[in-house]
Amino acid sequence: LTLNCEEDEYNDLATLLRNPLPTAINLLFWEPEDTFSMASLLVAGTTVLFLLLLAFGASIGLGIFVPLLYIGAAFGRAWAKISPDMFHVTTYAVVGATASLNGVVRVLVSLTVIMMETTNLATFVSPLMIVCLVSRWVGNMLFREEGIYDEILKIRGIPFLEAEPPEIVKREVLKARDIMSKEFVRLDPIMRVSDILLALKQDAHVDFIVTDADGVLIGSISRAWLIAGIWDKKFWSQNSHCDTESLSLELSHHDFDFDRVENITNKQLFDHMDGDENCHFLNIAQFMHLAPITFAENGSAERAYELFRTHGLRQLIIVSEKERKPVGVMTRYVFLKCFEEEEGHSATPEAGDGFVMEGMHQGSIHISETV
Repeated sequence: LTLNCEEDEYNDLATLLRNPLPTAINLLFWEPEDTFSMASLLVAGTTVLFLLLLAFGASIGLGIFVPLLYIGAAFGRAWAKISPDMFHVTTYAVVGATASLNGVVRVLVSLTVIMMETTNLATFVSPLMIVCLVSRWVGNMLFREEGIYDEILKIRGIPFLEAEPPEIVKREVLKARDIMSKEFVRLDPIMRVSDILLALKQDAHVDFIVTDADGVLIGSISRAWLIAGIWDKKFWSQNSHCDTESLSLELSHHDFDFDRVENITNKQLFDHMDGDENCHFLNIAQFMHLAPITFAENGSAERAYELFRTHGLRQLIIVSEKERKPVGVMTRYVFLKCFEEEEGHSATPEAGDGFVMEGMHQGSIHISETV
């Protein structure tokens, strides 16, 4: 950019700061050695670093990926200008960008591949991998914490499970029943609407287990489906046998307004009722999931972790081997509690996940119809 410059001249600092960051990064990577002065590189890198620290976390559309590449490229190129005969500015711009980004996000293989594909420098695979290893080690030594994205997940309370199970779960003698949560809510296939409303009000579970009269598992139903079935009163019945001829059993996802259901609060749900829920029943069986994934209580805890994570489950129902009766559930917070115990911390469950810390209650809650 020729900011306040004569014809056929350019302002190197303005070129770095007034161009879009991706364009400036390309210039830092590929322009000749004498394109930018060391002072301009240091000022530009420090300015973007200060703005990133000031704006990061604010409710604006700003990421950290590109700014960190810019900062690392500027500082890396400035370092190379200390001894131009020994260091190549392009090499140190790419290496500096990689080190800057990896020191914050702490990823290895993926960032190496990204930088190799972006720069089209296939010969840089080994140097980039070494830079990623060193920058990750330095970051871990200095801050004693995981990468920025892992820390954001912890701050936001988002239950993220690692690919590898916690060491305590890998013990061969540890069974699913040893780490499962015994807190879950059981519903009957046909229930009074008022009892379902009570269950929704008292428990913040996302999924509910449905059992028959003998307590044998027959399915599960999500909170959203329960609210959808209650909200639309055409699915109600006036008798506990729920005459199926009067109900539309050929249901599809399009029969329910889930966009509206997701935003319904407990207060709105109760205000929607007109007082006749005590004399009406709902056939939960027509809405429930008939084949939820289950796991035997005597099965390996490590295998339960792998099953839970690979299938992306919200909850894994633990059943007795012979009677197929639910005896517990596993949620993300059950496994996160194992991770936290290894680190000497305690997991904090979020409302709606269904996990309740052991010791708060004993056994499951069975809510059935009362005629």
